[in-house]
This record gives sequence, C-alpha cells and structure tokens, in this order.
Amino acid sequence: MSGMILVLEILKIYPTIEQFNMVTTGNASQFGNLAVGSYELSAMSNTTRCLFAGGEAGDDGDTDRIEYVEFASQGNGADFGNLLEAKDGITGGSNQTRGLTAGGTNPDHVDVVEYVTLATLGNGTDFGNLSSTRRHAAGVGGQTRFIVAGGDVSNNQVNIIEYFTIGSTGNATDFGDLTANRNIAGGCNSTTRGIIGGGKEGSSGVNKIEQVEIATTANSTDFGDLTAATQRAEATSNNISGFFAGGAVPGVTNVIQKITIASAGNAADYGDLFSTRSDAGISSNGHGGLS
Repeated sequence: MSGMILVLEILKIYPTIEQFNMVTTGNASQFGNLAVGSYELSAMSNTTRCLFAGGEAGDDGDTDRIEYVEFASQGNGADFGNLLEAKDGITGGSNQTRGLTAGGTNPDHVDVVEYVTLATLGNGTDFGNLSSTRRHAAGVGGQTRFIVAGGDVSNNQVNIIEYFTIGSTGNATDFGDLTANRNIAGGCNSTTRGIIGGGKEGSSGVNKIEQVEIATTANSTDFGDLTAATQRAEATSNNISGFFAGGAVPGVTNVIQKITIASAGNAADYGDLFSTRSDAGISSNGHGGLS
C-alpha cells in the first residue's frame, strides 16, 4: 500500500471529520462534515469507504444513524442506513467485506452485535451476542476475527477478551483476559497482532499497551507504554504502524501517538489533530483487517 492513507474522526458533539497521512508525520487537516455530530460512536472501513455508526448526539440523545464517506474524495457524510437501535458506547471493527458493531448503551447496557455489508447501503443486521451486556470495550478487526476487549458490565470494568468469526454469524467465544480490568481503551491491529492501549483501570487512566495474537486464544501480554496515561483515545493502523489519536490525559488532547505493531516498545509523538477531542470514531483504508 502506498500514498495517502486517510483517517477520519468525529469531533465530540460537532460533525467535523479530519484526515491525516499515516505514512508521513504531520498534523491532521479537515476532510468534511457529518450530518449528525456525535461521540462514543463506532467506525468501520474497507479500502474505499469509512462508516460512522450510532453515538450520543447531545440534546438529541442516542442515534441509530450510519453515515459514510469515500476515502478518495473529500466531502461530507452521506446516509448509509440505520443500526437496529440507537446506542452509544459502541465498539466496532471490519474486514474488507463486513463491518461489525458490538455492545453499547440504550439506555441500559446491551449485548447485541450487528453487521453491515460495507459495499452496499443498508441497515444493520443481527450477528449474535456478547457473553454479557457491555459498553466502552476496545475493538480489533482482523481479516477473519473481530476481537472485543475489556469494557464495563453494569458499570463494573472487566478484563474479558472474546472474539467473533466475521464471515459467519454467531455469539462470542472466549479468547482470554487482559492483564487488568479496563474500559475506554483503544484497539488497532496488523494482520496478525491486536493492540489494546490506554484506557482506565479503576478511577485512573493508564499508559499501558498490551498485545494479543489474533489467530490464537490466550491472555494479553505487555507491549509497551503510550507517551502519557490516555483514556478515551481512538486507534487505527496502516497494518505496519498503529496510531492513537486524541483522548483525555486527563484534559482532552490533540496528540497523535504512533507505535510499530511488529516490535514491542513505547509510543512516540507523530503529530496533532487540529482540535482536541475524545470519544471519537476512527478508521483507515489500510488497517490490518484489509491487508
């Protein structure tokens, strides 16, 4: 993969979409706007298009709206369809064909997993269920598996990691455990390795990064550290490098951090978003589920 790799994020409450080049260090620039600004939403993508689903839309409450943009042409979001229900606190992931969303709140925690076919406009379809109602988990979308890590169940943080086989509908299967109970972390991946970084353990934000091997079931292991204890950041990759953008440390930040997924180690500064933000949706046209 070469050239510009675009990453899009929603500014909390506002509908701004940003992009940054994941090959060359630098700051983000504006891409366009969505029709409905929201936060705690989910993002999914294939090599040509990015979808944003659900979220909390401020005074309007939760939304079930799914919008999309095309990576190749800057511009505003267009209507794609609707989730099965309005919800926030969702996690998501995708391969080239399907995008999955899991969990969330509406207004109670839900265990629903649904999917869309990324190339075809339409509504979410029931896929299966998590092992329990959950929100604020980290999602890792590989070519064949969608992994959901951590989150909170009935407002209690958990260390559960479970997975779904993207090509066939069904309920969650146990994968292993994080090193501690954690929620509001970010997840990204290469074709082989999933990364979970930042988040909150108890009442404190953490800088720890953990890794899992997507094809096997096992507990996570230490990978390194973010540049600061960061919660509510979002993460994506270009299959080689992982990026954590924005979040709270505890004040909301605009920092973009980078790791090399194949080599355990600490994150480094990469650039800045053009505004501080947290609880966003982020994806790319080169993440590990697509290569």
